[in-house]
This record gives sequence, structure tokens and C-alpha cells, in this order.
Amino acid sequence: MQYVTYSRLMTLPLLPAEHIQPAFNNLGDSLPDDVDECVMALVTYVNDNWISSRLQPPSLQLVVCFLVVH
Repeated sequence: MQYVTYSRLMTLPLLPAEHIQPAFNNLGDSLPDDVDECVMALVTYVNDNWISSRLQPPSLQLVVCFLVVH
């Protein structure tokens, strides 16, 4: 299960900005009660530093990623 969670977290930036929050919430809701401590720490980190960030919300990071790539 942890590899599926890692994969889903890694694909979040590839989604349109308006779909990131619902997809992240869906991911959190699908975690089992006995989820590995490291997986939970990563999910919490992603939430605190990217999903819920006021300084770098997902929509801004997508724009920055697009500008760097192109």
C-alpha cells in the first residue's frame, strides 16, 4: 500500500490545479488505519508544505514548474 501512496503523491503535480486538493483528500481518506509511520509523515509533510501552503499553493507551483521546463 505504501508504494501506491507514494505513486499517487508523486502524480499530484501533474493534475490540473483545481483537481489537486480533491485528489489529495481522496488519497488521505483511502489510507488504512494501520498506515506506516513514514508514509503518514510524508502525507503530513506534503499537506503542510504544499497543499495547505499560503506561500506556495499548488497553482503557483504548477506555473513555476511550467516556466522552468519551457
